[in-house]
Amino acid sequence: MLNTPLGPIMILNGQQKIPYTFIPLPKTAHCPNVNGRFSITVPIVESPATIQCIIENELLNSYPETGENLEALSFYKDDVKLTIGITADFTTTDGQLLKNGLEVKTAFPIEFGVCWIQPVTESNDVETFFGADLFYK
Repeated sequence: MLNTPLGPIMILNGQQKIPYTFIPLPKTAHCPNVNGRFSITVPIVESPATIQCIIENELLNSYPETGENLEALSFYKDDVKLTIGITADFTTTDGQLLKNGLEVKTAFPIEFGVCWIQPVTESNDVETFFGADLFYK
């Protein structure tokens, strides 16, 4: 399980927690100051599956951050910002933003990006958005 400063990241298939693997990703020119940057790979054991990547912390407020072929949700608490992202466009892909993460229906293995920064400032706030974008591996 990936533990973050704002809580653990859970992967669910429906209501059932499923195991996943995660690997650290390097910082890039777009996110040089982030503290954590990870790729989460979710195997699909049944098809189709409804997969949720959520942060297990009910006290957080979420803020959508979307871009070209990136759906992302960010969370702030104190001086930490965390973003969960997936390479997708929910206007054409069967997915949605949740209060505490992302949900996507798929028949294939999928990958989420998770990135956080501490302390978050006005000048580095955008770095978690780029860090959660798996295009910048």
